[in-house]
Amino acid sequence: MFFKKWKKTEKKKENGEYEILIKETMPQSITDFLMKKKVSMDKIDVSISSDIDENRYFGKQWLIVDRAHLYILSDTHNGYPQELFTFNLSEVKEVKSYSVISGQIMEVNVNGNYFEVLRYSNAVTDKFALAIKIINDKIRHPDLSSEMLKEFIKVEEERIKESRRLDLPLQETRKAASRLFQMSKPYSGSCIVMFILLLIGVTIDLTPPYLIRTLVDDVLGPKAMHPEWLLILVLGLLGIQVARIFITVINNRINAVVGNRFVFDLRARLFEKLQELSVDFFDRKQVGGLMSRISNDTEVLQSFISNISQGFLLNIVMILGIGAVLFSMNWRLGLFVIIPGPLVMIATQRYWKYIMRFYNRYWISRWRINSFLNTSLAGVRVVKAFAQEQKEIDKFEERNIQLMGDGLAINRSWMTFFPIISFLFGVGSLMVWYIGGRFVLSNDPQYHISLGTLIAFLSYLGMFYGPLTALTQISQWATQLLTATHRIFEIFEEKEETVQVKNVISLDEVKGKIEFRNVFFGYIRYLPVLRDISFTIEPGEIVGIIGPSGSGKTTIVNLLCRFYEASDGQVLIDDIDIRLLDKIMLRKQIGLVLQEPYLFRGSITENIAYAKPDAGMEEIIYSAKMSNAHDFIVRLPDGYETRIGERGVGLSGGERQRISIARAILRNPKILIMDEATTSVDAEAENLIQQALNTLIKNRTTFIIAHRLSTLQQTDKVIVIRNGILKEFGRRQDLIKQNGYYRKFVKMQSSTFGKLRSEYE
Repeated sequence: MFFKKWKKTEKKKENGEYEILIKETMPQSITDFLMKKKVSMDKIDVSISSDIDENRYFGKQWLIVDRAHLYILSDTHNGYPQELFTFNLSEVKEVKSYSVISGQIMEVNVNGNYFEVLRYSNAVTDKFALAIKIINDKIRHPDLSSEMLKEFIKVEEERIKESRRLDLPLQETRKAASRLFQMSKPYSGSCIVMFILLLIGVTIDLTPPYLIRTLVDDVLGPKAMHPEWLLILVLGLLGIQVARIFITVINNRINAVVGNRFVFDLRARLFEKLQELSVDFFDRKQVGGLMSRISNDTEVLQSFISNISQGFLLNIVMILGIGAVLFSMNWRLGLFVIIPGPLVMIATQRYWKYIMRFYNRYWISRWRINSFLNTSLAGVRVVKAFAQEQKEIDKFEERNIQLMGDGLAINRSWMTFFPIISFLFGVGSLMVWYIGGRFVLSNDPQYHISLGTLIAFLSYLGMFYGPLTALTQISQWATQLLTATHRIFEIFEEKEETVQVKNVISLDEVKGKIEFRNVFFGYIRYLPVLRDISFTIEPGEIVGIIGPSGSGKTTIVNLLCRFYEASDGQVLIDDIDIRLLDKIMLRKQIGLVLQEPYLFRGSITENIAYAKPDAGMEEIIYSAKMSNAHDFIVRLPDGYETRIGERGVGLSGGERQRISIARAILRNPKILIMDEATTSVDAEAENLIQQALNTLIKNRTTFIIAHRLSTLQQTDKVIVIRNGILKEFGRRQDLIKQNGYYRKFVKMQSSTFGKLRSEYE
């Protein structure tokens, strides 16, 4: 029972625009439940309903968020809602949504544990997108005022409405199909050849029944007038078969070349597009889902080319050609042939609408199992370290059972529908036998047909119903094709986070002067992570960056690498705004040594040379020696050609880090960024790495994100960031005299070292 009428999720304003409602009027049962939970109605910030229930059928689930909790409730229509999930906002790290076929899945990260809590269709995406942003905003800023929250809602609502007004091609199936045809234009010549061969093949297929009619009536029948034609007609039928095989082989070979080339080009363009996208895009997407689009979805699109030459297009041409022949032979009998056609088409259209929900559920289940496999296998060492193999097996089994159930639902439905269609066609065949037989036996010249004509008619009948039966499966093929098209072009529609200006400046040599001038930046624009940051680093200076977790240290280097653009202010290199510099050139001048180095599957030589693919072996060995990596490399079985696993499997943490440093030395950058490169290694490895770093930082402008005091010993200056604000900046000797964060940092770390030393002395 409702205490008020339902509000729509979009409310029309006087100017004709729509306001996205994130506080819908709740059913009385929901409000009663919340009141029992002692939730104050005036403290609820979000109350919206989905259109898919917990069992993935059309129904309702409610997302309720107050000042301290997040609730997921089911609207069970039995007078009392079911509490599916309840989370303390203080324990929630982040809320995300993932795109699946025809909808989204909402995921909650609670202290590193991920819960898929709710599903909803694309029809209600706007309100959930806004709600998720509000929740994340409340998580990051627990003390956010009501005024700032209102400003947030206003800005985000306008952004969502603006994206709606763009009318992207993916919003309509016809436009998605149009994009697909545009991509196939380079192969239009081959497609025309295949179509011509298709017409020739259909013409050949239509000939044998005509010859058989002549064979029955004029050669083998009781009133045969040309028995001498027997050998000629049989040889003619043989020649037709040979010609058909020849045409089929040529068409299939062209089809194979074009289809594989199409997929090759599509994958290449897709991967190239992914390389152009910002880091933020990959933060929002799961790797498993992107891999599925590049591998699986592109294979589905290959069927688009196949169907041009031998799929549904062939069936359509066959139906039109056979229909014309049938009506030319006897229009009365032809009418009985097409009687099942409209019934089949109507049944197929209704069945398509019915089966789509099952396909949606199946694709969601397949996406879930692929994403789980990617996560579980990537973290297999953690799984084994904590002896959680059985837990992972149980999780996989749950997803696998769901996938099997959804697949069985589709197969059961199809295996029921197809025999019914076959029965309808069978009835049509029996009607032709009966009516045609009556025409053969009739003495009325108006209706009489020869036995040869009936046999030819029945031959054409089998050829007619075969393609018509195949066309009943076009819904399945079209659904898969258009879905894959949507998923692929969704990536193509993504825009780069950092836009390249038309007339870029290409510096031949970078000196290394860096300046941040009144820089503001926020991953959400109106909630800045960095506020009015200004500092200048001279060429060759070594600068340490310290501050609490989440203060904005990594964001500074992200802006310097131009992974993101500053919201306001300027980042300059050698007194030139980096937005005016060529991005490729800029990044070639920057070397990164991360806390967790990433090595690719391949040889050690290939990993070091990744920074400079055209480097000679002498340069690679020199870089390895400078990074103290040469000695351990030559002790390996195959030396520099030793192959390592993904992420450097087979090497210790210190060895991986030294190869990473060798890679940076080989690049010879003017600007170096290091993120505490010695955190996760032992003392001996740390000493070797530190020696290598001392070589690396010579004559380079260097940023060191520091977590330990020892890392700052060689720095010329220190930047202290707290809550996105530059609190301190200057020489270490000067900052230590101030009673600020750096002094406390030094005192705390010195005290810890002193305690440890006293314990061992």
